[in-house]
Amino acid sequence: MSKLAGGWEVVCPDGTVRHFPYHNYGDADCDADCFSNRLVVCVGCPGGVHTVRPVVFDDTPSERGRA
Repeated sequence: MSKLAGGWEVVCPDGTVRHFPYHNYGDADCDADCFSNRLVVCVGCPGGVHTVRPVVFDDTPSERGRA
């Protein structure tokens, strides 16, 4: 498995990731702050402090649709 790039994801207070990943830490951190302070609605989230954690993107093909 080949790793393409590192990125960031915003994690809701319940531990679920409900947003697309970010390539830029600053963008993820800003959105997490906006979701935490309810400046922007995080759909389906119970509310509370959102955090940012690293994520690795890879180029492994999806197994979906294979017989």
